[in-house]
Amino acid sequence: MLLPDTLKPMLSGNTRALYGTVVDTPIGPLSVHASERGVCTIDFGTIYRGARSHPIVDAATTQIREYFAGERQVFSVPIDDAAWNDGGFAARALHALRGIGYGQTCSYGALAGLAGSAAASRAAGTACAMNPVPLLIPCHRVIRSDGSLGNYRGGVGAKRLLLELEQTYRSYR
Repeated sequence: MLLPDTLKPMLSGNTRALYGTVVDTPIGPLSVHASERGVCTIDFGTIYRGARSHPIVDAATTQIREYFAGERQVFSVPIDDAAWNDGGFAARALHALRGIGYGQTCSYGALAGLAGSAAASRAAGTACAMNPVPLLIPCHRVIRSDGSLGNYRGGVGAKRLLLELEQTYRSYR
């Protein structure tokens, strides 16, 4: 099986099988990949089409579609964090991101503080850029301290759309 480099680390350790699909969304196609333990990666674009279906992939696909329809604010699908949850700053930042609520934002500096190192705003930005499961771990909710959007792996336009979508549906609930 030919895999992109971003997926190869996901096959180490106890992660033996890889499943996946491509989900069409308003921000473009998202490639969702999972192990038996949970979602490993969500990549922007069509990364790998030969993957097999699995209940975790099916649940992630359903939840992503619900999110874009304004019907879901919290993802409950399991995440396989075996490849990155080493207790370091990036892992702490990714865990802290899950506490930023739907329709809310925080600065990179505030995220660094939540991860235990208030002076590490650049490292917080790097953690966001390396987030293996965007949407499930909502790195799009982190903005610059001056209120500008900052960067996003899926593009600034996608980040803007996600934040606007959350503001729109948040006001209806």
